[in-house]
Amino acid sequence: MWITFWAFRVMVAMGMLMVLLGVWGVLAWALKRLDRSSLYHWALVAAGPSGFIAVLAGWVTAEVGRQPYVVYGVLRTADAVSPVSTASVATSLLFFMIVYAIVFSAGALYILRLMAKGPESDEPEPHSNQPPGTPLGARDRGGVSMFGLELSVIWAVLIAVAVFLYVALDGFDLGVGILFPFAKDARERDQMQASIAPVWDGNETWLVLGGGGLFAAFPKAYAALMPALYAPIILMLLALIFRGVAFEFRHHARGQGKRWWTIAFAGGSIVATIAQGLVLGGFIQGVNIENGVFVGGSLDWLTPFSLLVAAALVAGYALLGAAWLVFKAQGALYERARAWVTQLALLTALAMGAVSLATLGVDPRVTERWGLTMTSVDWPVFMRVAPLPLLAGLVCFLLWRRWSGQPHLALICSAWACSPSAISASPSACIPTSSRSR
Repeated sequence: MWITFWAFRVMVAMGMLMVLLGVWGVLAWALKRLDRSSLYHWALVAAGPSGFIAVLAGWVTAEVGRQPYVVYGVLRTADAVSPVSTASVATSLLFFMIVYAIVFSAGALYILRLMAKGPESDEPEPHSNQPPGTPLGARDRGGVSMFGLELSVIWAVLIAVAVFLYVALDGFDLGVGILFPFAKDARERDQMQASIAPVWDGNETWLVLGGGGLFAAFPKAYAALMPALYAPIILMLLALIFRGVAFEFRHHARGQGKRWWTIAFAGGSIVATIAQGLVLGGFIQGVNIENGVFVGGSLDWLTPFSLLVAAALVAGYALLGAAWLVFKAQGALYERARAWVTQLALLTALAMGAVSLATLGVDPRVTERWGLTMTSVDWPVFMRVAPLPLLAGLVCFLLWRRWSGQPHLALICSAWACSPSAISASPSACIPTSSRSR
């Protein structure tokens, strides 16, 4: 097909262009002409859209090239059409457009305001009460704001929403992979994989938005946290890549090869989840920072507490995956998924309780926020925050009792129990900061 023929070649051409620009930049740097090569700078500006074009061309190559299948050899495009109304599709599309328009507008406005402020000065201006480091042109002015709110607050909300959506959406993708070893046979595994095939890669977009938002809006926090968590983050990214490759190759493999790719898909899902739990645990227990720079060790994140959080996250994602199968599956797989939900709801509740108790010993500010210690309870303080953990516990109880409500409600309740909303129900969410400055 001519569409895939040219899309593939455009993708490769854009990739080669970026590689050549990188080689050119290295040579210019080695010759100490990087800052004086105006031709190279103009080439970089001209090649700005090349990455975007390469991504679009690659997407066209993948999506058009595998037609008429959505999942090759398993699910045809004609059978994958969801029975939803035009209004539902338009509403979802409008929601995504609004979210990304807000992100783009906030980022563009933030950059323009920073440009208007000018560079920072190490010396205060004469007759100025501003301390050194205040941006020139911003003396005696307030912070950067949008719609009456500080942009830092807006970006914090956007990052929180992105993390919530990633946990709720990609959580059930990873959960299905975690449950792979417990399926009855290869046919059930095919059904499980087909249930997430149309959405799994799109769900991972929210992780990019969360990480990119942290880098763009809070570069100092990003620079301080990343060195402390490099190892688990790199492990997570490698596992997600390996999992994606296994997902696609499993459809083409046969016999022993398919069994190996099944193991790879399940292993990638489990390792990615454990790595995310280690990142979360390391973030909650804090990192050693001095003058805005990480000064701890490369394995500070590896503690019994972070391992406990990782185990709890595996249970939570598995619960999400089981609820997704209850929502999508029929027949024997549906009944098996309902049994998984019952078991995993109890396991998730116990894991959340264990993490909450362990968090009380991480930082004394947690006990102050919650009014809890191992020996006493400050009831007026505790009652203000008690509804969240009680509601999360009620949700887990309903799922454990094999709640016979609609399947989509079971999925929503599982998302609540495993999402950052439920994490906020534990003391861990009330740590004022993740850094231990010295």
